[in-house]
Amino acid sequence: MRVINFNSFFSAKKINFFLERKRFINICLRSFNYFYVLKIQECFIQAGFEFRLLNPLLTNQVINATIRKKKTDKSDAEIIAFLLSQGEGQIVSQKQLQTAKKTILRTRHTIVKYKTAIKLLLGDMQREPDNLQVNSAIVTLEKIIANLEDGVKELSGNAAENSLSEEEMLIQSIPGFATKLAAIVSVEVGDFQRFPSARQFKAYVGIDPKVIQSGESSRTGKITKRGNPYLRHAFYLAAQVARQHDPELKQFFEKKMNEGKHFNVAVCAVARKLCERVYAVVTKGTPYQVRQVEIT
Repeated sequence: MRVINFNSFFSAKKINFFLERKRFINICLRSFNYFYVLKIQECFIQAGFEFRLLNPLLTNQVINATIRKKKTDKSDAEIIAFLLSQGEGQIVSQKQLQTAKKTILRTRHTIVKYKTAIKLLLGDMQREPDNLQVNSAIVTLEKIIANLEDGVKELSGNAAENSLSEEEMLIQSIPGFATKLAAIVSVEVGDFQRFPSARQFKAYVGIDPKVIQSGESSRTGKITKRGNPYLRHAFYLAAQVARQHDPELKQFFEKKMNEGKHFNVAVCAVARKLCERVYAVVTKGTPYQVRQVEIT
């Protein structure tokens, strides 16, 4: 096994120079800086390599399980190679490299988070005793929020400039998914065919519950949160809408609440149902048909 430090590959030219002299069966990289990883992905996939992206939580678990908790470039590479040999890592397809829309939507998501945080600060400021400095700060924060809202609108418009893909139209047939959420799911997933089952798709989203087993007892815990955070957030928002407007999921949500489940637990259960629906409609290429439920 050769240990390669990709920190020295800052350009496509250097990566291509390396590819001309080396040949590997598989390439696996631990996910870190999004744009840096993207550059490496493009070069290897375009050169015909199978490229896998590994969740850093997996490598950290292996490191923490050792006595010395050794962490060097070489030991990291050995752990990544071991996990790759066990079939870990998501294969990155050529389709997933079409990232313009994904980058715009991720940027929008980040700005919305900042806007929400600043609104909370504004609320705290407005509760302060009235004086000149406080009033000036309130005006400044209001201007910042207004500018961020304008930026969110412009980014939403930029993302909507491209025509809807077939996948986005199929996803929009499911209650809970409007234009923005359908686009986020489509661009974040990329190729749905890389998931053999809805169960694996739910694991990628990170909406599947932990399984806790001891002896003969077995139960489920909190969601794993080991998947794509943008997807998980999109499905959570969609579940908030679907639990109110989809007859079947509304009944399912109320059943969970009547069982004594926490509100967020019930919403996540609805989100898992939505994962199954999205996977089904996209892989089968058939729009979702809303089902009515019998009132008992």
